[in-house]
Amino acid sequence: MTKRNSTLDAMKLVAAFAVVFIHVVAPLDTRTNLSPLYMVLRYAVTLAVPVFFSITGLLWGQKNVTSHYLIKLLRKTIVLMIGSNVMYFIIKFLFSSLKAFQQQSYENLFKFLNVLTWRTFLEGDFAAVHLWYLMALILAIPAFIVLKAVFKSSSLMFWTSLIFYVIVQIGWLPGIKLISTYGGLPEALLFLTLGYHIGQTSGKRNSALTQIVVGFFGFLVTAFFTQKVLNLTFELIVVAGLLRLALNWNIKNVKLAEMGRKYGLTIYITHYVWILVFHHAIQILKVSRAYDNPIFVSAMFISVVVLSIWSAPVFNLYIEKFSNISSKLFF
Repeated sequence: MTKRNSTLDAMKLVAAFAVVFIHVVAPLDTRTNLSPLYMVLRYAVTLAVPVFFSITGLLWGQKNVTSHYLIKLLRKTIVLMIGSNVMYFIIKFLFSSLKAFQQQSYENLFKFLNVLTWRTFLEGDFAAVHLWYLMALILAIPAFIVLKAVFKSSSLMFWTSLIFYVIVQIGWLPGIKLISTYGGLPEALLFLTLGYHIGQTSGKRNSALTQIVVGFFGFLVTAFFTQKVLNLTFELIVVAGLLRLALNWNIKNVKLAEMGRKYGLTIYITHYVWILVFHHAIQILKVSRAYDNPIFVSAMFISVVVLSIWSAPVFNLYIEKFSNISSKLFF
């Protein structure tokens, strides 16, 4: 049995914090007078979701997971996604007028029907706000099972996923426009197979730190100049370096690792509840310029993280009950 890596658990926590930061500062994204330091940080935190996918893939590689395991995980992820969407559906109802809620319900129904189309499978732009991650994972798991059955080599699985991602990005597939938002299935599959390959090979770790520094510098430069293919290349280099560093370095801070293990995914799912609460309060108080104050933004970020951790037991209990009901009805 593979010993649990505390660095990977800590990385999950940092990645969850990065996702919270992305959504807390989202209202600032349309502004033009932002400082270079802020822009560097804003680009850096976009690595969070690729890191989530890659850690999952790495653990699969270390365990050498079977199709049976992945199918069970797929069922759990489907229940988690549906349960989370139901939660956000209720919360949006509480924060909306009846007319606005009806409009949102029609839009959600349209998205549900639209998810059956090929393009939406590729984009993964479905589910409540940020939960596209779960939808992309749901789509990527069957694709991963197919790749694993066809290719015995983890390297071939990764290169096939990379080619698929690039083809989608440059629009070679008929009827597919450039995907400029979340990437959905292609991104999920790409970083899952990257992590899986590293988990299977676990070699060449000595250059991890250099790889991270060089890759991160290239990632920032290409992000500033919107060089998408080069940006992806450096992104892969950074994430691979982070995984190799984690394999080579088991941090001593057990509490940090335990928090990542317990709260990483929960923070990712629940934090937007508290962001919605803050946004609603800002609208009621009519203080939209609060985002101009760095102290307010920092306080909001810390508050959302703390509240997400505080509410985690309630959410976990809710998902457990939802899962039990779903298993009786459908599974």
